[in-house]
Amino acid sequence: MLLDLHPEPRRNPVTVRTSAGTTSVGALEYSESFIQTIAAANHALAALEQEGAFVREQQTEYEVLNHFDSDAAWRTYMEAEAQYFAPPDAAMLNSIERAPGEILMTEWIRGTRFRRSG
Repeated sequence: MLLDLHPEPRRNPVTVRTSAGTTSVGALEYSESFIQTIAAANHALAALEQEGAFVREQQTEYEVLNHFDSDAAWRTYMEAEAQYFAPPDAAMLNSIERAPGEILMTEWIRGTRFRRSG
């Protein structure tokens, strides 16, 4: 069996949740190099499938909602994952900084299960 899990190259909405409610502060995009990496991986899997090495059994997409308790926690995550994302714009950073609360970021993941053919 081969299991492929990877982010879908979509915009990732970012919101701030406070006691007053939830406010959208923008969306993060994946970096061009990461989008190319995802495309190359998809191409390699398609080639294995075309060659008959693996057969696609099931595929699904799902959302992952990342929670960050504070601006500092979100920034720590972004520093660690910076190579995967395009830099956030100043307006987003200012909105997050000014609205202390929980930061939420949605990512979409595709999961595909393959089995060896034959």
